[in-house]
Amino acid sequence: MADLRWILLLVGMLFLLSLAAWELQRSNRARRLEREEAQRSARERGDAFQADLPAPAMAEALSATQVAEATELEATEPAAPSYEPEPPVHSGRIEPVLIEPSLVDPAAAIEASPPLRVEWPDERERRIFAVRIVAASGDRLSGRAVRQALGACGFVHGPFRIYHQPAADGRALLSCANLTKPGDFDPLTLDFQRLTGLSMFSVLPGPASAPAALEHLLETAEDLAQRLRAELTDERGGPLDEARVASLRAAAQEWMASRSEAPSAESAPGA
Repeated sequence: MADLRWILLLVGMLFLLSLAAWELQRSNRARRLEREEAQRSARERGDAFQADLPAPAMAEALSATQVAEATELEATEPAAPSYEPEPPVHSGRIEPVLIEPSLVDPAAAIEASPPLRVEWPDERERRIFAVRIVAASGDRLSGRAVRQALGACGFVHGPFRIYHQPAADGRALLSCANLTKPGDFDPLTLDFQRLTGLSMFSVLPGPASAPAALEHLLETAEDLAQRLRAELTDERGGPLDEARVASLRAAAQEWMASRSEAPSAESAPGA
């Protein structure tokens, strides 16, 4: 009888342990399903950005060439970088060049006065210079840190549900989109998100000359990358080294010359 009692006691303990393990597994599965449902709902929110942009400009915004050469954005899940095999490394601070002063009026970004205006030219006439700001070491960017860094750099949320940096006259000087489809931002939920990266771009012709707009793009993107402790790459995810920067500067000068722009005719917004 004593042996039988010990056997029954052991069986009872095994049953209780099995029941506890099953309950823990069921609870973990329920929490995982809740997280997946929340992520699915977040991905389904807001596709007005793609519907309103011309031609479609989200793909164009992430390319420094024409629309036909645009690259596809990273998929939302999983958020794997589109370049291989090593994460790009920005080789030091970009050597600045002399450009027009006061491209951005902080009051225009904070007070929206004059009102923000996004006046991108027709796709047949425009040229886009773009760079990427990606999380280092395969990590993700904190949405709250992104919102705060964009605000510190003078960006405001506006048309197409992305962020724009107004010039002194209110026209969008730079724009910043989410690197993950559909490319837009929801300010109400941004603080709770983790982002693969950002695409910052300048659409020409705009408030500044092509060389000045490019230099301002590089300088602002580097500032934002440093604030986020992130990597700065070119528009396709490649290293933004001195050779790549030199080629972008040459392309800006060539594009300006092709439009018969006179550098002396360009003036800083709000001058």
